[in-house]
Amino acid sequence: MKVAIVVPAHNEEENIKRLISDIDKVLRSLDRSISENQIIIVDDNSDDNTSIILRDLSKEMTNLTPIYRNDGVCGVGLTLREGIKAAKNSDIIVTMDSDFSHDPNEIPKLIQGIKNGADLVIGSRYMKGGRADMPRSRILISGLYNILSKIFLRTFINDLTTGFRAVRKKAVEKIELNSEGFEIHPEIHLKVYKKGFKVIEVPIHYHRRGGGTSKLRYFKVGPGYLKVVFKQLLKQ
Repeated sequence: MKVAIVVPAHNEEENIKRLISDIDKVLRSLDRSISENQIIIVDDNSDDNTSIILRDLSKEMTNLTPIYRNDGVCGVGLTLREGIKAAKNSDIIVTMDSDFSHDPNEIPKLIQGIKNGADLVIGSRYMKGGRADMPRSRILISGLYNILSKIFLRTFINDLTTGFRAVRKKAVEKIELNSEGFEIHPEIHLKVYKKGFKVIEVPIHYHRRGGGTSKLRYFKVGPGYLKVVFKQLLKQ
């Protein structure tokens, strides 16, 4: 099996070098069933030294694929969509944040879920065993959105908004992704689920970011999240 790790990055000069090193160590520790791996970092219009660091590292690492978005339009959705397209030869795609809120050491259990037969493995902060080191206000807003979405859409998914997941390439190829911002996270989960693919959750520990500044603003991205849910409700 071939694995690609797709990471969107915007102004992550404080984290990106160590993150890539940690991901690479984890990938090297995987068993022989993983025959090939690729680390795809999509630099989303960074104006710090992120792109310079990526160019230097790519000269040393054969499994590192940097992608540079310089169109002036930032968006996690746009970035993830490019990264997923670049994972052409992979069987499994893992997506994660670039700020150490997602622990690279938890990548193997996401991949193991795929090996055990799932098509999408969601890293969940809100299921039993999960943990979120976030401000109370963010936990309240995020948690409420997830609870209401779970009720109205009649799904078992506890964490629609997480960006830490493993998905089979064949599953993500069967859906059309349109989101440009953070709302791509529930879009991926709901569309794969609605297509009838096997979806499971595993608990993760969501950490405070390692360095730099968070780009997520719930009151700004909230309408996008709601739009994804309403679209799925209309299809029921």
